[in-house]
Amino acid sequence: MNREQKLKGIDPLIMFEQVWTNKKKLLLIICIGVVVGLIVSWSIPTAYTTTIKIVPDQSTIDNSNFISDIVKSKPFLLNFWSLEVSKLDKSKILLRNYILNEYKFPWWRDIIELPATIQKWRYGKPIFLDTVNLFQLAPEQATFVGRMNKDIKVQMDKRNGVMNLIVRMQDPMVSALVANEILKKMQTLVAEKKTYKANVDVKFYENLLNNARLNYEKKQEDLSKYIASHRESVSSVSTMEQFRLKQDVELVYKPYASMIEELDKAKMKVQEETPTFAIIEPASVPSYPSEPRTLLIILGSVFLFGFFGIIGLLVRGMFK
Repeated sequence: MNREQKLKGIDPLIMFEQVWTNKKKLLLIICIGVVVGLIVSWSIPTAYTTTIKIVPDQSTIDNSNFISDIVKSKPFLLNFWSLEVSKLDKSKILLRNYILNEYKFPWWRDIIELPATIQKWRYGKPIFLDTVNLFQLAPEQATFVGRMNKDIKVQMDKRNGVMNLIVRMQDPMVSALVANEILKKMQTLVAEKKTYKANVDVKFYENLLNNARLNYEKKQEDLSKYIASHRESVSSVSTMEQFRLKQDVELVYKPYASMIEELDKAKMKVQEETPTFAIIEPASVPSYPSEPRTLLIILGSVFLFGFFGIIGLLVRGMFK
């Protein structure tokens, strides 16, 4: 009966009294939370973030998800497999070696990946491949793509029309250099994808124009040769033949001129569909690390330990 009364009779004042009575225990729990937060924060490697701000055209804004998908795709990321970068200490290194061999991780990652580590000990490390086969990536290439994928973001703020290209690396110089290279490649590749159909049309009309030009030049050559060979002849037959050849030249000139016009239109279409990227904040080497966010981690840890500590004290008081 007493237990039921306690369960039903709890009110905020009683709850506050129980917590206040055990404030020393709660303070101890919060201190443990601070220590845990510090340990977690110190265990997370330092990272630096480079942000490039871009103002694209309206069609690019409407297709920002398409651009993000391109930047995070395997073919795009593997373009940087052989990229050489400089670190803050001026030493040069291939980006793949930096990502695969020099990246640091929290200590608990080793525990999580212990089965994979044991498998490597058992079967040996994978053979390092210099060439890239998109159909069958080597394990280290898949790892490279996965880590790059996590460190690159494309965010579109449609309210002000600004696109943010965000690159996070553990070296500030590498972060800025990779961001700059990604921007260049992104601009080229997006332009190729968006103007693909228009460029196909340009090649199509170029082929038609070449055929029409050859035909036109052939007819002109036939007319010139005939006039040269019958310069002294003024018979009605030669006049008629010359007139026929001139008509042939005029007939083939029309499709030739038409193809020139169509080719010009196709080239204008390519120009219209080519996306524009106005850079309002270029890549620069970050001065301060973006990770770990020590204060947020500590506050989060204190909140969790404090919350569960209060719950524990209340539950314990209810069943005394």
